[in-house]
Amino acid sequence: MKSFRENSRKLSVFFSHSTEEEDNLTRFNTEDVAIAETPLTLSISRDDEQQRERVNLLRAQFDTPFGSLPGKALLGMQSTWVNYTTLQQLAYYREALQTGANAFTIDQTIHALYLLYEKEAGELKWKIGVRAESYQHDGVQRLGDSLIEDRYLNVFPSVQLSQSLGEVSTLSGSYSYRIDRPIFRQINPYLSFDDPLNVRTGNPFLQPQFAHRVELSYQAQFPNDKVAVSVFGHQINNTIQRIAAEQGDRVLLTYTNIGTNRRVGATLFYGTSPTAWLQLNQSAAVYHDAFRDPREALLRFSSNTTYNARLEQVVSLKSGWKLQLQEYYYAPARGIQETKPHRFYANLAIRKTSKDKRLSVSLQATDVFGTQNIIETTITPDLELRRELVYQFQRVGVNVSYKLME
Repeated sequence: MKSFRENSRKLSVFFSHSTEEEDNLTRFNTEDVAIAETPLTLSISRDDEQQRERVNLLRAQFDTPFGSLPGKALLGMQSTWVNYTTLQQLAYYREALQTGANAFTIDQTIHALYLLYEKEAGELKWKIGVRAESYQHDGVQRLGDSLIEDRYLNVFPSVQLSQSLGEVSTLSGSYSYRIDRPIFRQINPYLSFDDPLNVRTGNPFLQPQFAHRVELSYQAQFPNDKVAVSVFGHQINNTIQRIAAEQGDRVLLTYTNIGTNRRVGATLFYGTSPTAWLQLNQSAAVYHDAFRDPREALLRFSSNTTYNARLEQVVSLKSGWKLQLQEYYYAPARGIQETKPHRFYANLAIRKTSKDKRLSVSLQATDVFGTQNIIETTITPDLELRRELVYQFQRVGVNVSYKLME
């Protein structure tokens, strides 16, 4: 990132590139199974997948006084280019069903322009913003020579007000309109086999979900403590949900858009520094979902109430390093056709920042106790499917960053 200042004006330019690759090989052992007269003869014995993701991001921001008006404006642009590629080779038990290697590639381009104006009037602060965003993606699948395209332009407004209530407390309110696009696995049309008769696939025609969000919050800041409480309401249109369907002898899990999800909830945060070398943060959230869709047969469950909590301990060491431990808990939750039990995991990190704040080094470990096994149950009027998924969430990473100019 580079920054250039001129009096009260500031120009910041940021660029990043990331690449992630993943290989998955699934084999099914049927040595002791007589499959000749079973539905397994139509299924696979091997699934070999290679996935690659490349992301380039360019962002420029310009902070400046807003002409002769009081207040400050932030003008910005951001462009993101994403390429996903998946190669897949399936081996079927029946020779006549064999197919060649398949490839699915999708290129996403997002260009955004945004303007944020902020002003203070005594104890009242307010911000008003607008973001215009152009999106397009082009996807190609080798088998069948199918082409998938989508293009749209959206405008997202936002408003935030905050009022000081004395020296230590603040009352805030906000409204925003946001977009959440489906992730790659939700649109990838490949068939992925959990076992020969249970299949997952994405929906390449899945649309993004849009949310109107309203929040009211109260914060109090003391010398060694901070408290924050908020209540919120979300109207989520085109909600993305996972559904199941029977296809002959198989069960197919995929994704669809439903009408709406109305979510209401509350959050609580408390942070304290009992000593100069220890920081303790605790937060919790509870919310209720109400799902609505004209296709009532899709809604095995029409509501969901759940909660989650996070604990964080930060220890400042004499050498300038900081040790950070985070624990997460998620209570049982459900979508329109699936339920998930509670889960817990913990992350560990150690980090250090140089005295001039330019160089930062960190070592991070996720799911340090290996507790992130996932159990999902999918229920429709015609079937009930319980799956236990064991993923490798335990990872170790090193991050080094340096600010060239500020």
